[in-house]
Amino acid sequence: MFGLIPAPPVLNLGCGCPRRILLLHYVKNTPYTLSTRQLDFSSADIHSYCHRQGTGDLRLDPQPSTTVYAHIARHIAKQYHIPASSIHIIKTPQGKPQVFITQDAGHSPLAHCYISISHAYHQSVWMVATTPCALDLEYLQPRRHLSQLVARLCASIQAHHPLSRLDHPEQLFHQWQQLAPCLQQHCFYAFWTFAEAWCKWHGNTLWQTFQQGLPFPWPSWQALAQCREQPLGPLMHLSFTPTHTYLLAVLRAASPF
Repeated sequence: MFGLIPAPPVLNLGCGCPRRILLLHYVKNTPYTLSTRQLDFSSADIHSYCHRQGTGDLRLDPQPSTTVYAHIARHIAKQYHIPASSIHIIKTPQGKPQVFITQDAGHSPLAHCYISISHAYHQSVWMVATTPCALDLEYLQPRRHLSQLVARLCASIQAHHPLSRLDHPEQLFHQWQQLAPCLQQHCFYAFWTFAEAWCKWHGNTLWQTFQQGLPFPWPSWQALAQCREQPLGPLMHLSFTPTHTYLLAVLRAASPF
């Protein structure tokens, strides 16, 4: 059937009046088209691009990263009043995308412009900000070897990190094992999206982040499962946006930065 696929449900996370972001819908026979439909991620600076929706003969965008980069470049061009053709998104050796602008002397970083991008299943999200930012999107599905993944995450936690709030960090994995299976999966994805956003914020790979250690800024798994917004020290602010099929974690610079 020709037309737009309905957007996922909107959630209000109790963080004030929700603002709108654009959702790029896939339209059959008109692939990768910008729709005027909007999805509430409770932020004006986060954008979502779906390179496949529905079933049947809908095709995947063969180059989702290229498509997303093009949308980001157009957004930056409009926001910073510069030609889109002069904007280049270049990844660091650790995979962190950075915005450069072509000038007479070559490429130079665009001042006060930070981006973060995440891909999950057929969905991509990205944000542009004037201060540091990081996000991670995960598709919610059963995971093989979930216990091993959670054990690895728990082993990477720095109990003495200034942001950690655990009284008994050595019991964290055992406490996760005592949760109901659905809560086990939810807590895994909440912590995993936070970990991915954390490593993007610091410009590290996930392996480097595991080596350096992660904070656990919740007193328990049950507290993490609530996915509440919270400050992380004086520099960062963490928020989550859950839907039926995805979980998004976002780190923003605290104001003022």
